Amino acid sequence: MTEQPKNDGGPAFPGEQSMNPDGLWNQTVEFGMSLRDWLAGQALASGKLNYSSIRHNAEEAYKYADAMLEARDADN
Repeated sequence: MTEQPKNDGGPAFPGEQSMNPDGLWNQTVEFGMSLRDWLAGQALASGKLNYSSIRHNAEEAYKYADAMLEARDADN
């Protein structure tokens, strides 16, 4: 049985599109961190996690991030 890859939400800041003066589209793509990583960082920055273990805080932050991604997917 193959394990499904973890939903990381895709890139947090995927890039931008603009039209050049010659009418051609210009797209910049920089994948950087995943949306899941960004959401976990936001959960850590919220101050809601105040346990004594840094590892525990990180694990809890990713639980918040996973819950946010699941809620986003449920709306679609």
